[in-house]
Amino acid sequence: MSASVDELATRFLRDLTDGVEEAAAWGGKAHPELTPAGDPVRAGIMKVGIDYWSIDAFTGGAIEAVGRAHLSTGAPVMVHLEHGSATHQVLDRLYAVGIGADRIVLAHVDRNPDPGLHVELAARGAYLGYDGMARHREWPDSVLIDCLASVVANGGGDRLVLGGDVARRSRFVAYGGMPGLAYLGERFVPRVMDVVGPVATDAMLRHNPARLLSWSLRKA
Repeated sequence: MSASVDELATRFLRDLTDGVEEAAAWGGKAHPELTPAGDPVRAGIMKVGIDYWSIDAFTGGAIEAVGRAHLSTGAPVMVHLEHGSATHQVLDRLYAVGIGADRIVLAHVDRNPDPGLHVELAARGAYLGYDGMARHREWPDSVLIDCLASVVANGGGDRLVLGGDVARRSRFVAYGGMPGLAYLGERFVPRVMDVVGPVATDAMLRHNPARLLSWSLRKA
């Protein structure tokens, strides 16, 4: 790790409170990102990632830094899970640095579509990020829909959030790729609605993310 835990924590805190900086041109100086109204663009959530069943020293330092920034702000944390692994372990590590499970969203948890595990994680208070729809090399969307329906039926519906993990140029329609951001709303959500109904679907799309993303500055 080239940056110390203190340096990382300071950077995370600055992004949350003062605003993020736009990438600098080669050899140039970074400048604050601004909204059209001229206000600073501030981060609303922090992110840390783990490798497949691995929380190494680098990741451990990042987790500690995120914890320090969280204690000053209450900001939520998103965790990239490689293939949905090490869920309980990463919750334990984040809790150890002061972050409650109810301030954590486990991204890509649906890469391991295990409803029993997901119900356990929801019972701990963690949010479950389902974002792997349209990845049909692994399994059809029906597997994810059946999984989330089971979670809802077993009391975890208030911890599900939906998103589309469209991270590469080849997956954006605007760049000639597929399936595009619209796939979530046009293809996946109607099928979810048919299975779990409008109330549970609305919770996944609005109420749960609103609760997760709500925070205000606080003193450590």
